[in-house]
Amino acid sequence: MFNQFSTQILERLHGKKLPVVFQETTGVSERTWRNRIKNGWNPGSEELEKLTGQMAVCATEIIKAKGGWTENEVQDIFFRSPSRRAGIGLPTADLIFWFSPGFGKGYLESIAVASQFDLYCSAFSDAVKACDTNAARKVLLDCLEWLMSFCASDAEEDEDVQELREKLLAAEGLGGLLESAKPLVDQLLFLILSVWDVEFCSHYTGGKIEPFPLFKLVMPCLSPTIELESGSNRFLRDGKPPKRGVFEKSTARLLDFLAVLSCWRRNRVPPDKLPAVKEMAAWFKEDPGRITSWRDETTLFTYSHFLSVWQSACVPDKRGRCPEAPAPMLVVAHLLSPLLVREKGKVTQWIVCGDGYERWWKRILDRLTAKGLKFGSTPWPKCLTDQSVGNRLLESWLSSQSSGRSSQPLDSQ
Repeated sequence: MFNQFSTQILERLHGKKLPVVFQETTGVSERTWRNRIKNGWNPGSEELEKLTGQMAVCATEIIKAKGGWTENEVQDIFFRSPSRRAGIGLPTADLIFWFSPGFGKGYLESIAVASQFDLYCSAFSDAVKACDTNAARKVLLDCLEWLMSFCASDAEEDEDVQELREKLLAAEGLGGLLESAKPLVDQLLFLILSVWDVEFCSHYTGGKIEPFPLFKLVMPCLSPTIELESGSNRFLRDGKPPKRGVFEKSTARLLDFLAVLSCWRRNRVPPDKLPAVKEMAAWFKEDPGRITSWRDETTLFTYSHFLSVWQSACVPDKRGRCPEAPAPMLVVAHLLSPLLVREKGKVTQWIVCGDGYERWWKRILDRLTAKGLKFGSTPWPKCLTDQSVGNRLLESWLSSQSSGRSSQPLDSQ
């Protein structure tokens, strides 16, 4: 139930509705999948085995088409997938598996945490379907205890946890439980993302670069060209209210990340500033207008676009090979894009959660480095990681909100 975001992310990654994605990966018609999703579907063991075989054939062809994999290797990849190994749907774990470089190799902690989350979601969904409030409550309380097993004891957090536990115990009915569980679900997502973030940062760089919360780099943020008017704390640009461009959206920040990696690899030194759209267009072999429409999220940036851009921008090594595309950044950009709440295309709310996420990232970094995960001493490019201006603006803006002073409505983009 709480892991339905995995399905929504898949649709955005492929730019297609789920029945179409399932048709392409199973060979079963789109109409059949629409009926199954609408009416519910509980396949028997023989039907499930047949479907698994169809998926294996389709997955083999799709992965082989990308190159670099033999048929035996592809078969091994498919049979290592979390849902296949567990014999039960694990959508969050599968998402991490399929979109991690190397198809999950080196991401054992990420997949284990996501799998446990999926199992809790499945148990909670079963309890809701059975209208069993007590069973649903037990799942949430168990989930809370599991979540806290990743945290060192802290007086302030212990108080927050106790308050949440009491709310779960006091909640009446399934509706009350769902409402009380919202803070728990937020923290669970932070946990899952932070584990994936830490493992990705280590493995993708070969343990040669400093640890950094990379997924924060695709969170929406204030544009560095925005100022806050003294007294009113209105958003301004060059002394005037901006008509657009108040925020750097998730896809814009993802494209910045890809461009910086490409420039770094191309020149063997990191750039001093973020590449301009014209430079991106030349490297990505794309029209500048299209890049701009991706950046402002008027055009969906899909997985196929992502791969095309990466393959165009990547400079091969002496053996003609390029690093795998950093697909976790794309997945998380799509997941975090809704932190800018939109109505009729205009931003009406900005959900700020960077500090909360970074606390989880630091916990997981300590936990995994203690288990032997390696990092280096080379810093990430400052043009990516230096958020000092944005942080000062954010602190001022948040202060104005908490103090009750008026602030410009978030109706500009």
